[in-house]
Amino acid sequence: MSQQAHVFIVDDSKLITQMVEDHLKQAGYQVETAMSGQEAWAKLHAFHPDLVITDIAMPGLDGIELARRIRQDSELGHIPIMMLTSKSQIDEKVAAFEAGADDYLTKPFDPVELEMRVRALLARARPAKQTAEKEPPGQVVTVFSLRGGVGTSTLAVNLAAALGLLWRIETTIVDTDLVAGAVALMTDVKPQLTLADLHQEDAAVMDLDVLTPYLLPMAHGSLRVLAAPLAPEMTELVSIPATVAAVQVLRQSFPYTVIDTGSNFSELTLAMLDAADLILLVLAPEIASLRSTLAILDVFRNLGYPPERHALVLNVNTAARRMLSRKDIESALPIPLAGILPYDADRAVEAINKGQPLMLTAPDSLIAQGIADLAFRASVRAMQSRGPKPPTDLAQKIARRLGVKLEGAG
Repeated sequence: MSQQAHVFIVDDSKLITQMVEDHLKQAGYQVETAMSGQEAWAKLHAFHPDLVITDIAMPGLDGIELARRIRQDSELGHIPIMMLTSKSQIDEKVAAFEAGADDYLTKPFDPVELEMRVRALLARARPAKQTAEKEPPGQVVTVFSLRGGVGTSTLAVNLAAALGLLWRIETTIVDTDLVAGAVALMTDVKPQLTLADLHQEDAAVMDLDVLTPYLLPMAHGSLRVLAAPLAPEMTELVSIPATVAAVQVLRQSFPYTVIDTGSNFSELTLAMLDAADLILLVLAPEIASLRSTLAILDVFRNLGYPPERHALVLNVNTAARRMLSRKDIESALPIPLAGILPYDADRAVEAINKGQPLMLTAPDSLIAQGIADLAFRASVRAMQSRGPKPPTDLAQKIARRLGVKLEGAG
């Protein structure tokens, strides 16, 4: 371990810095130094050490604030921190540990004790570093509309299926539409346990073993379903903390989780919107749907959702004969459309009646192609580096339609 570990020393005293550097280099460590907190912060991301040893009293950015910044950084937060300082009062030690320090050694120090503490910190930090280097958590995509009947469930089910086919992975879908949940029907699964039963589970210790009996696999494909309650009287049993905990477990366990929502701003729906990495807002080409979408965007602004977290999808399969034109819709919207589901209403209804996603029953239909393209756009940045190589047939078809080049393609 000592032959490979990188130690970063931060101290405005050249004498102390040189003493610590010389001793640790003799012990086999690779060492980088900084003479101030500002210099250290500028170097940290490039050096990415296994351990930081810092003084507290430094001009400008002191060791306490440096520790806070390290702890708040997503890339550096797991790195152990030792305070090496002349300050020995208890309140100073408390401040250091509250800022994120793992150890505290006062000057003057014994070099042998320093090396032992370094070795101990690195040994304890090894599991945290391994955890930090694991595969990043999965993405949660929430599909939403305030206007019922615009195809949110159709999009949610087929998006989840498309992501599985596209990247050759297993995906999950959670049906939180407590009034008209249709995901179980659309995937032909027969749940014994639903969201209503999750209230029996302790949200604080929720894990995949607890959730597995709730996740029903489709007979075909690689999609697992967490169904909405089967009867209206069961909806009162749905626990929001348990549902949120379940979504977080799915995020850690599957590359993609899609959430279908009710057409409301209930507490559960807001929790599912908050949990999303990406929100797909579905609208139909008619005035009521357009108005509700504009209202949603106003709410999102008030909630502080950044614009990059939501995208608009136009579904023309639910419109009456006198639909709004695409030009009129786009001129009324403050953000561009991210996708359009082409008209193919007969295929959509047929798929629902069969209990099979369009992506499986009619993958070459126009609407299935539109959903597949949307799935690609929503996922390509995250999955390009870890998707199957060579790419799946579906990925190659989409890439040709969109005019993009896939990594690993021949």
